[in-house]
Amino acid sequence: FVCPWSPLTPVENEWERKAARERSLSYGSYRLMLHRFEHAPRLQRILTHLHSQMEQLDFDTAFHSTDYTTGNLEHDAAALGNYLAEQYIAFGLQDGAFEEINYQNTYYNPVNWNLVMDEPGNPNMFFPNRWQPLQLLEFIDQSGNEGNNVSPDFLSAEWGNVQPFAMDASDTTVFNRLGSNYTVYHAAPQPPLIDPR
Repeated sequence: FVCPWSPLTPVENEWERKAARERSLSYGSYRLMLHRFEHAPRLQRILTHLHSQMEQLDFDTAFHSTDYTTGNLEHDAAALGNYLAEQYIAFGLQDGAFEEINYQNTYYNPVNWNLVMDEPGNPNMFFPNRWQPLQLLEFIDQSGNEGNNVSPDFLSAEWGNVQPFAMDASDTTVFNRLGSNYTVYHAAPQPPLIDPR
């Protein structure tokens, strides 16, 4: 696409061009943050800040157009921001991260039973060289969500399936375990292992 204020398009002056860029970036950032934080535990506080910032800039948060080709510079700048946010969100929904199911693993399963942190000992550890889930009486995740008697998932076990933006297949090593492939970018050497004997 051709940006409405690109060097190919006559724009009144450099100030007008800068204002159009800032409008586009503001709308794009606003839409992306609305999407990214829609399930955040303190959503209302976040929304208050986002709306307040847009209001301070005198930008209409009810403007949803993605048609950036009308010839009206202010309209097109805002619409381009909305359009770019829409494209980033669409890309994120098909990049292999499984955002639509809250980034859950689709085939990885731990082989050890949970380690109950409020009980002594570790009678459920049978594979000492493999990850063991923790069972926590109280837990607050990285987003601030609280839970009771929670066993957090293994994060990123399948993250090698996510389409990267700065790496390619030559940076990968593929490991197979129990019939499933795990792609690792820039794999580290294997750490020392515990001898279970």
